[in-house]
Amino acid sequence: MKKSLTFKILMIYILVAAAGFFCFAVISYLINYKVLFDQTSDNLYREAINISNTYGVALFSDEKNERTKVLSELDNISSVNGSRTILIKADGNVLYDSNMDLTDDSSPLYRIAGFDSTRLGGEHVWMGDFYSVFEEKTMSVFTPVTSDFSTLGYVVLNVPDSSLRSAVMPFNLGPFIVYVSMAGLSLIFVIFYMNKIKKPLSRITTAINEYQKGNKKYGLQTDSSEEFRQLERSLEKMTDELNRSNASQQRFLSDISHDFRSPLTSIQGYLTAIKDGTIPADKLDRYIDILLFETNRLTGLTENILTLNELDPSAVILEKTDFDIINCIKHTIEAMLGQCERRGIRFNLGFFADKIIVHADEGKYQQVIYNLVDNAVKFSPDNSFIEINIKHGDNAKAVVSISDTGCGITKDELDKIWDRMYKTDASRNLNKKSSGLGLSITKDIITAHGEEISVESTPGSGTVFTFTAPLSET
Repeated sequence: MKKSLTFKILMIYILVAAAGFFCFAVISYLINYKVLFDQTSDNLYREAINISNTYGVALFSDEKNERTKVLSELDNISSVNGSRTILIKADGNVLYDSNMDLTDDSSPLYRIAGFDSTRLGGEHVWMGDFYSVFEEKTMSVFTPVTSDFSTLGYVVLNVPDSSLRSAVMPFNLGPFIVYVSMAGLSLIFVIFYMNKIKKPLSRITTAINEYQKGNKKYGLQTDSSEEFRQLERSLEKMTDELNRSNASQQRFLSDISHDFRSPLTSIQGYLTAIKDGTIPADKLDRYIDILLFETNRLTGLTENILTLNELDPSAVILEKTDFDIINCIKHTIEAMLGQCERRGIRFNLGFFADKIIVHADEGKYQQVIYNLVDNAVKFSPDNSFIEINIKHGDNAKAVVSISDTGCGITKDELDKIWDRMYKTDASRNLNKKSSGLGLSITKDIITAHGEEISVESTPGSGTVFTFTAPLSET
């Protein structure tokens, strides 16, 4: 069974806290032990030197009464500093041990086997059993007792290591309490924060699941932190875009189905009539022309749909070259010259230079110009003018405008003309061959180049389309 994110984070927190506590305890203990060890050894060393300087000669004196008196003083000193004091002669015989009762006998209490006084010359602190004298690990601090440039013996002050470790614990208690308190407070914070994260994440996850099920109208409640509100707003915006995209797609499919169905119905009807002999032979050519017209409508519609697919921003590939955009305009006018002459439509051209070289995909810009000029010719009344101007714009742009004096576009329709399959009322009545894709293709081409296109129109006066093209740097 998969564990929740909260459970995983809590487990990680517990493991990190435990590891941190262990490391903290070890480090704190080692530091405090080192401090206490140094302080204790220094104090004992000073005490050993003081004993050596004050009582050293008397301790190793042959005067029994004087030595007994001094040994009594050592008992008092040992009881005060909590150490075990030992007097060792240079030959290893122990004359005094504070753990043993004093005797009047001047003979050694015991002998330390293997005692080597030369090993005591370079150090003053040992950790161990000091020649097997002690059964546990012990700190032994020693100093020599000298007289007339000769070493009489050694004063050795001893403290068990267990006593040092016991003394360290109170020093660690305070930091331990602080650490545990901070860990507890941070755990509360983690739980609180995870709760603040888990709830909005759960809501977002639920919303995504609902969207996957097709419930595109599922709403989110944005009552979490600003970061999650931004994420939720982005998700809602994406959902709205998907809803609009789905609606647009359904509308597009509906419109294109209608546009395909109309010519197919005509073709089917006329072919059926031709087959069963309903159409007389003398009118056959006329109906064949109608069939060809409807076939051309289907062909043009199919080509436009394929063009729209190629202009998908995620897949479009532009073959940019340097070309003269004036030539594109002139070629377009020449292609439409026949119908324009029949209707008495003339062109007024205005360019800021004899040659205007732009850097773009020539084929696609040729299509833009053709679509806009064809649109202007279609809506221009007979015996009118179409103006095509190119001005030098900002940021090394050529600004192309194509204007007509046709019926114009209403304000309500102006924002919809770029939609796929959309036709204005005037277009529906004027040209049944139109697919409603021309302006959508035009805008997609301009957008794919990173350029801009706009439209201004006054009903009854005409329409002006304006788009930009990047000027060549060469």
